[in-house]
Amino acid sequence: MFRIPQRVCLTIFLLTACSGIAWGQNLFITELMAVRTVEVLDDDGDPGDFIETYNNGLSTESLGGYFLSDDRANPFKWSFPAGVEIGPGEFRVVWASEKDRTNPRCALHTNFRLDGDGECVLLSAAVVSPRFFAVRDAPGRTLAGRP
Repeated sequence: MFRIPQRVCLTIFLLTACSGIAWGQNLFITELMAVRTVEVLDDDGDPGDFIETYNNGLSTESLGGYFLSDDRANPFKWSFPAGVEIGPGEFRVVWASEKDRTNPRCALHTNFRLDGDGECVLLSAAVVSPRFFAVRDAPGRTLAGRP
């Protein structure tokens, strides 16, 4: 398996994060957990992977029409349901558990898990070309930080 060097991943992340700000993008992936531990439990009490998003904007953003994926060939793998919003300066956690739960009034769960050996995670919108908002490369290491 080909692995991208950490320096390259960090460069990709910084370029996309900065370009997102320049293009008016307000939603970012700020944290990932891809190694299931008993310290972080989902709403069922199961150890789980998660993806945290952040709204860097000044207004509430609807997440309906946005997608998460761990597959570059399928950037629209899991969609946020209509009715899910994230306020300015707020974080939203989505469990990467393969449970595929999309009830906007409950904890959200993707239809995929994260690979603890490292992979790309995408946040994309159907109305624009998908861009990488966070990149993970090494086990237990996330090349993303809070704004």
